[in-house]
Amino acid sequence: MPMTTKDFLRQVAELVRFQVPPGFQEFETVGPWGGLVKFHFGEPRIHYEVWVQRRHKVVELGLHFESKPETNIHYLKELTEHFEDIRSALGQQVEAEQWTSRWTRIHQSIALETLDEDLMWEVASQASRMIGVLEPLVREASKTIKVPADF
Repeated sequence: MPMTTKDFLRQVAELVRFQVPPGFQEFETVGPWGGLVKFHFGEPRIHYEVWVQRRHKVVELGLHFESKPETNIHYLKELTEHFEDIRSALGQQVEAEQWTSRWTRIHQSIALETLDEDLMWEVASQASRMIGVLEPLVREASKTIKVPADF
């Protein structure tokens, strides 16, 4: 049965919390609003995002770095050093990119036909795997960055 975007994202967020590996349940959730929901571990500018894009008929899942450009580039560089392992764990559809002139991300898109229970489970499972694979790398990379005072 089709769901509203808000219900879909709310249920995805609940499932992600139960599906992530031990030690990763304590994320904060922002949303759902505007077709997306975000998860972060204390720094909202570095967050995981599930974004329903009905117009493009996709659901985007990603780890977004939306801090200072030099911080974002540092994280992307550190994580792409492990990109073969990341793709091995998450699938070849995962991409890493300088998304805008300021922001970077590691993301993938899942085809959207209908917001239903099957898609909800698929998105939540992949988002949970993404957190389990990427968050240890983010935490490791954060040890080597000189974070500006206003980070």
